[in-house]
Amino acid sequence: MEDSLGAQKIRRAVLIVALLNLAYFFVEFAGAVAIGSASLFADSADFLEDTAINLLVFFAVAWPAARRRTAGSVLAALILIPAVAAIVTVVTKIMNPVAPSPEGLTGIAVGALVVNVVCAILLMQLRGEGSSLATGAWLAARNDALANLLIIAAGLLTFVWGDRLVRHRRRRDHRRDQPLRRQGSLGGIPRGARLCRGGFRGHGRRLNAA
Repeated sequence: MEDSLGAQKIRRAVLIVALLNLAYFFVEFAGAVAIGSASLFADSADFLEDTAINLLVFFAVAWPAARRRTAGSVLAALILIPAVAAIVTVVTKIMNPVAPSPEGLTGIAVGALVVNVVCAILLMQLRGEGSSLATGAWLAARNDALANLLIIAAGLLTFVWGDRLVRHRRRRDHRRDQPLRRQGSLGGIPRGARLCRGGFRGHGRRLNAA
């Protein structure tokens, strides 16, 4: 069992980290629903997972060694939560392939990055305490920060390339509609007027022939 001072230090740090993760879970989940972002939804599940991990460490750090090993197995199972969430979001995005707001995606991801960096700094100070559970919590926070960088990059790419794709589609639709416009008019005369004029000419010919 860790010494009393070391255990208190670990418990204090992981409790702060758990509360930070829980608070930003609600922020990111609400943002994911608002802008329809699959990546933010998966990342919010990751925040919920980190909350559970750090609460587990908070309670397990004072347990005997045998129970801490059991807690380590539970921690490993909790890591599967974001993977399941990612699969669900991929299927959802395939069914509804709409790009989220790049501004909202990037802004929320930046906030998540700040939270994860703060958590990683708090947990990094525990690496010398000899707790494998605390080290696992630090690795989770570090990996989450790296994942947030990828989400930010995705938001920036959506912002840059999204506008280009919209402009490309508009030009393509414009070129596709031009032949239809040419077929509908001749020399500035509407098609309906041409039909009427052709009808009058045919009627005049029949009168002359009579």
